[in-house]
Amino acid sequence: PRDHLAFHFGPHVCVGAALARAELLDTVIALVKRMPDMRLDPSARQPGMIGWLMRAYRPLNIVFGPGPQVAARNTNGDR
Repeated sequence: PRDHLAFHFGPHVCVGAALARAELLDTVIALVKRMPDMRLDPSARQPGMIGWLMRAYRPLNIVFGPGPQVAARNTNGDR
């Protein structure tokens, strides 16, 4: 079991947890491939937890360059 309750556990486990984790992994991989120079913003506060009773994450501020140009996809079927 995980040490957090994001998708719960036991008989109340989220039925979409495995799909959500797989989609999140695919998204992170695509981001890293698309923005290989992505890094934490040195002028921003460091990421971390805030709050004691109602915990939350501080923003994860990143900076990155323009990256390679990617051809736009045409979604209406025309070429």
